[in-house]
Amino acid sequence: MVNNAVAQSAQPIISFNYGAGNRYRVQRAFRVSLSTATICGVLATTFLTLATKPLVSLFLQAGTKAYEIAIGGLPLFAYSAIFFAMNVAIIGYYQATEQNTRATLCMLFRGLLFLVPAFLLMPMFISPQGMWLAVPVTECMTLGVILLTNRRILSR
Repeated sequence: MVNNAVAQSAQPIISFNYGAGNRYRVQRAFRVSLSTATICGVLATTFLTLATKPLVSLFLQAGTKAYEIAIGGLPLFAYSAIFFAMNVAIIGYYQATEQNTRATLCMLFRGLLFLVPAFLLMPMFISPQGMWLAVPVTECMTLGVILLTNRRILSR
Protein backbone atom coordinates (compact mmCIF):
# COMPACT_ATOMS: atom_id res chain seq x y z
CA MET A 1 0.00 0.00 0.00
CA VAL A 2 2.83 2.37 0.81
CA ASN A 3 4.46 1.85 -2.58
CA ASN A 4 1.15 2.39 -4.37
CA ALA A 5 0.73 5.61 -2.38
CA VAL A 6 4.20 6.78 -3.38
CA ALA A 7 3.52 6.12 -7.07
CA GLN A 8 0.04 7.64 -6.98
CA SER A 9 1.30 10.72 -5.15
CA ALA A 10 3.99 11.29 -7.74
CA GLN A 11 1.71 10.82 -10.74
CA PRO A 12 -0.09 14.20 -10.68
CA ILE A 13 3.19 16.05 -10.09
CA ILE A 14 4.91 14.22 -12.93
CA SER A 15 1.90 14.51 -15.21
CA PHE A 16 1.42 18.24 -14.62
CA ASN A 17 5.07 19.02 -15.25
CA TYR A 18 5.17 16.70 -18.24
CA GLY A 19 2.23 18.58 -19.75
CA ALA A 20 3.89 21.90 -18.95
CA GLY A 21 7.08 20.76 -20.67
CA ASN A 22 9.14 21.10 -17.49
CA ARG A 23 11.45 18.14 -18.03
CA TYR A 24 13.66 18.94 -15.01
CA ARG A 25 10.72 18.73 -12.59
CA VAL A 26 9.50 15.51 -14.22
CA GLN A 27 12.93 13.95 -13.74
CA ARG A 28 13.23 15.26 -10.20
CA ALA A 29 9.78 14.02 -9.15
CA PHE A 30 10.47 10.64 -10.72
CA ARG A 31 13.80 10.35 -8.88
CA VAL A 32 12.12 11.19 -5.58
CA SER A 33 9.34 8.70 -6.27
CA LEU A 34 11.70 5.90 -7.27
CA SER A 35 14.07 6.56 -4.36
CA THR A 36 11.25 6.70 -1.83
CA ALA A 37 9.65 3.54 -3.20
CA THR A 38 12.97 1.69 -3.19
CA ILE A 39 13.71 2.70 0.40
CA CYS A 40 10.21 1.57 1.41
CA GLY A 41 10.76 -1.72 -0.43
CA VAL A 42 14.06 -2.33 1.35
CA LEU A 43 12.46 -1.49 4.70
CA ALA A 44 9.53 -3.84 4.01
CA THR A 45 11.88 -6.65 3.01
CA THR A 46 13.99 -6.09 6.11
CA PHE A 47 10.94 -5.98 8.38
CA LEU A 48 9.34 -9.10 6.88
CA THR A 49 12.65 -10.95 7.11
CA LEU A 50 13.51 -9.92 10.67
CA ALA A 51 9.98 -10.15 12.08
CA THR A 52 8.97 -13.40 10.40
CA LYS A 53 8.06 -15.31 13.56
CA PRO A 54 5.94 -12.59 15.20
CA LEU A 55 4.14 -11.89 11.93
CA VAL A 56 3.42 -15.54 11.18
CA SER A 57 2.32 -16.04 14.79
CA LEU A 58 -0.44 -13.48 14.24
CA PHE A 59 -2.10 -15.86 11.79
CA LEU A 60 -0.85 -19.37 12.56
CA GLN A 61 -0.25 -21.38 15.68
CA ALA A 62 3.37 -22.28 16.44
CA GLY A 63 4.19 -25.94 16.00
CA THR A 64 1.79 -26.55 13.13
CA LYS A 65 2.95 -27.60 9.67
CA ALA A 66 1.51 -24.40 8.13
CA TYR A 67 3.47 -22.32 10.65
CA GLU A 68 6.74 -24.04 9.73
CA ILE A 69 6.07 -23.60 6.01
CA ALA A 70 5.32 -19.90 6.49
CA ILE A 71 8.41 -19.36 8.66
CA GLY A 72 10.56 -20.81 5.90
CA GLY A 73 8.76 -19.05 3.06
CA LEU A 74 8.02 -15.51 4.21
CA PRO A 75 11.68 -14.37 4.13
CA LEU A 76 11.92 -15.63 0.54
CA PHE A 77 8.70 -13.90 -0.50
CA ALA A 78 9.82 -10.71 1.27
CA TYR A 79 12.35 -9.97 -1.48
CA SER A 80 9.49 -9.19 -3.83
CA ALA A 81 8.90 -5.92 -1.93
CA ILE A 82 12.07 -4.32 -3.30
CA PHE A 83 11.31 -5.14 -6.93
CA PHE A 84 7.60 -4.43 -6.52
CA ALA A 85 8.39 -0.96 -5.18
CA MET A 86 10.58 -0.10 -8.13
CA ASN A 87 8.14 -1.54 -10.66
CA VAL A 88 5.17 0.37 -9.28
CA ALA A 89 7.11 3.65 -9.26
CA ILE A 90 8.25 3.15 -12.85
CA ILE A 91 4.81 2.08 -14.05
CA GLY A 92 3.35 5.16 -12.37
CA TYR A 93 5.90 7.26 -14.25
CA TYR A 94 4.88 5.62 -17.52
CA GLN A 95 1.23 6.37 -16.83
CA ALA A 96 1.96 9.99 -15.90
CA THR A 97 3.99 10.57 -19.08
CA GLU A 98 1.41 9.10 -21.47
CA GLN A 99 3.30 5.84 -22.03
CA ASN A 100 0.19 3.76 -21.47
CA THR A 101 1.22 0.85 -23.67
CA ARG A 102 4.45 0.43 -21.69
CA ALA A 103 2.59 0.69 -18.40
CA THR A 104 0.01 -1.88 -19.48
CA LEU A 105 2.64 -4.31 -20.76
CA CYS A 106 4.58 -4.05 -17.50
CA MET A 107 1.42 -4.75 -15.53
CA LEU A 108 0.70 -7.75 -17.74
CA PHE A 109 4.25 -9.06 -17.25
CA ARG A 110 4.09 -8.82 -13.47
CA GLY A 111 0.49 -9.93 -13.08
CA LEU A 112 0.07 -12.62 -15.70
CA LEU A 113 2.72 -13.32 -18.33
CA PHE A 114 5.58 -13.97 -15.91
CA LEU A 115 3.59 -14.79 -12.78
CA VAL A 116 1.53 -17.75 -14.00
CA PRO A 117 4.50 -19.62 -15.51
CA ALA A 118 6.57 -18.84 -12.41
CA PHE A 119 3.92 -20.38 -10.16
CA LEU A 120 3.73 -23.43 -12.40
CA LEU A 121 7.44 -23.96 -13.08
CA MET A 122 9.34 -22.75 -10.03
CA PRO A 123 8.04 -25.46 -7.64
CA MET A 124 9.15 -28.09 -10.17
CA PHE A 125 12.74 -26.88 -10.04
CA ILE A 126 13.00 -25.57 -6.49
CA SER A 127 10.60 -27.34 -4.19
CA PRO A 128 9.05 -26.14 -1.89
CA GLN A 129 10.78 -22.75 -2.02
CA GLY A 130 9.78 -22.25 -5.65
CA MET A 131 6.24 -21.29 -4.72
CA TRP A 132 7.52 -18.59 -2.36
CA LEU A 133 10.04 -17.32 -4.90
CA ALA A 134 7.57 -17.08 -7.81
CA VAL A 135 6.50 -13.51 -6.96
CA PRO A 136 10.02 -12.14 -6.29
CA VAL A 137 11.29 -13.73 -9.51
CA THR A 138 8.33 -12.31 -11.44
CA GLU A 139 8.91 -8.80 -10.07
CA CYS A 140 12.65 -9.07 -10.77
CA MET A 141 12.02 -10.26 -14.34
CA THR A 142 9.59 -7.39 -14.89
CA LEU A 143 12.18 -4.91 -13.66
CA GLY A 144 14.70 -6.56 -15.97
CA VAL A 145 12.40 -6.08 -18.96
CA ILE A 146 11.86 -2.44 -17.99
CA LEU A 147 15.60 -1.84 -17.76
CA LEU A 148 16.36 -3.66 -21.00
CA THR A 149 13.67 -1.87 -22.98
CA ASN A 150 14.26 1.56 -21.46
CA ARG A 151 17.85 1.91 -20.36
CA ARG A 152 17.36 5.62 -19.72
CA ILE A 153 14.74 5.10 -17.01
CA LEU A 154 17.17 4.96 -14.08
CA SER A 155 19.48 7.63 -15.47
CA ARG A 156 16.72 10.26 -15.33
